[in-house]
Amino acid sequence: MKELLTIENLNIYFKTHRSRPDTHAISQLDLKINEGEILGIVGESGCGKSLTNLAIMGLLPSNAYCSWNKFRWLGQNYKKFIERDWKNFRGSQIGMIFQNPMNSLNPTLSIQYQIDEILKFHRRELSAQQRYMESVKLLGQVGIPDPENRLKSYPFELSGGMAQRVMIATVMATRPKLLIADEPTTALDVTIQNQVLKLIKDLSQEENMSVIFVTHDLSVVSHMADRIHVMYAGEVIEEGSIQNIIHHPGHPYTKALIASLPTSSALKGEQKLQAIEGNVPHFSHRPSGCQFAPRCDYKKTECPQAPLLYPKEHIKCLFPLNSGGIE
Repeated sequence: MKELLTIENLNIYFKTHRSRPDTHAISQLDLKINEGEILGIVGESGCGKSLTNLAIMGLLPSNAYCSWNKFRWLGQNYKKFIERDWKNFRGSQIGMIFQNPMNSLNPTLSIQYQIDEILKFHRRELSAQQRYMESVKLLGQVGIPDPENRLKSYPFELSGGMAQRVMIATVMATRPKLLIADEPTTALDVTIQNQVLKLIKDLSQEENMSVIFVTHDLSVVSHMADRIHVMYAGEVIEEGSIQNIIHHPGHPYTKALIASLPTSSALKGEQKLQAIEGNVPHFSHRPSGCQFAPRCDYKKTECPQAPLLYPKEHIKCLFPLNSGGIE
């Protein structure tokens, strides 16, 4: 497969008061995705998943900034971006859908107006009639019945699942090469959730579109992605194929995430749900050494110490599971 995006050593900082060093939120993150591939990014809330994607979109808040060693898009390396560069990427080549579509769609404007504005900006070769036909086609493509009449609707007239489909249609209007889906099914019920997941996967295959799929739910991403990055406290602590991550987790945190998935026995009340004790450390109060050590059932005396030299490149653990260190 052809490489689409490669990022090496991404670091994201938040500015603080002059007397204090800036907060290091995302640390030495590497990311690679090929054309047509679905990459899952998993981890608890506060691990930096959404922040990483905002950096890729050039949408970091004003008090944040980032740096990288390599940012390569379709073979071209960018040392630094200015806002004009981001505008060329954002929307036209990289699109993003968020957790709550109602916060992304303007409630005072019709669906037709909102899609038409996107087409006007990104596909200026289309006439008004062609933009209308494209809008109808887009709503049909995302499974919205009677698209001609639905174009006249306003977001507040739509269900959550329907609004999310409209949000996906607005992103697909520009035919992006990369879609970032940031927990797009969080606010939806299970039936609608499955429909939206299938829609994203089908669009990826039909359009040869790459997808970065962000979630805290490993069971969801296991049915969606080709590869997984597991994030914890601003770092990618493990990466690999679906099969390796799910069946042979190498990091204790990954194993704990899998163990916390509800089993049939737990849902019946026959067994307690397993949870990871403690909380993800705040970016401004990071522990030394391994970030997961304070919560890890397998920690050893070396784990809270710094610096750390990991025996395996794709697992940030001094004693990876099933490697002769921890069983």
